Amino acid sequence: MSSNISCNAGEFLHENSCCKGCPKGQYVISPCQKSQETKCQGCSHGHFTDEVNFLRQCLPCTICHSSSHMVSAGECSAVHDRPCKCQEGFYCTGSKCEFCQSVKKCDPGFGVRTLPTARTDTTCIECVGATYNNVTDSKTSCLKHTDCTALGMDVKSQGTKYEDAVCAPKSMHNGHWILPACLWVGLILTVVIIGLSYLYWRNKRRSQATVNTSEITMNAILLHLPKTRLPDPAPCKDRSHHFCSLPTAVVTHQSMKNLDPDSARGGKTENITTPTFQSEPQEDEWSGT
Repeated sequence: MSSNISCNAGEFLHENSCCKGCPKGQYVISPCQKSQETKCQGCSHGHFTDEVNFLRQCLPCTICHSSSHMVSAGECSAVHDRPCKCQEGFYCTGSKCEFCQSVKKCDPGFGVRTLPTARTDTTCIECVGATYNNVTDSKTSCLKHTDCTALGMDVKSQGTKYEDAVCAPKSMHNGHWILPACLWVGLILTVVIIGLSYLYWRNKRRSQATVNTSEITMNAILLHLPKTRLPDPAPCKDRSHHFCSLPTAVVTHQSMKNLDPDSARGGKTENITTPTFQSEPQEDEWSGT
């Protein structure tokens, strides 16, 4: 006949007697008897008990298997088990994280509302308004469209829930291009006019230099021409029995055709003597008339 025996906390019923249990980190090697308390012993390496117990052996430490996408989150000791956690991209299911489940990834057009944790999955939300998401992952939330106006640019293409807005450099409207265009045209014309003026001035200087060189050459030629005076002609008598002579200045000069500046510089000249002219006696000068 069995009796209803109620043991206190930390005690265990053994052969109709309440025996004290072993503290955590130990196990029972000998239960209590009438005059003997329970005998306990510590857990060996790789084993543990994490509470008061009446176990005949310690529990083995949990092994975190990478094949189950688990990694160790701490070390095992005599008083507590080895904790495991799921690898990144997975979350635990079950009270003791016995299994790892892959986290959900949000598709384009949907953003992450809440990030996954070691125990919870990802939650997604559709991108609405001026927001978008163009990647598939478990981290990116819906992003705001680029504000082209705030950047001083034009909108090339409107943003959607899948893509961002595309901006382009602001185009010139309402004749805003006229002033810059006129400035450029004016600048180009100024450069052209200055260039033509310079060319005209340079050509004019060259022409003047050529004329001056010709004049210098001619003066040099004339300076090198020898001057020869022929003897005065025989005296003549007029009716008044006065002597008269016709002035004849005969200059030997150089033929311009055959003269060359180099020969003039060398002192070589070709003399051409002009004939001496005498006037014929006039009718009233004839003797005897």
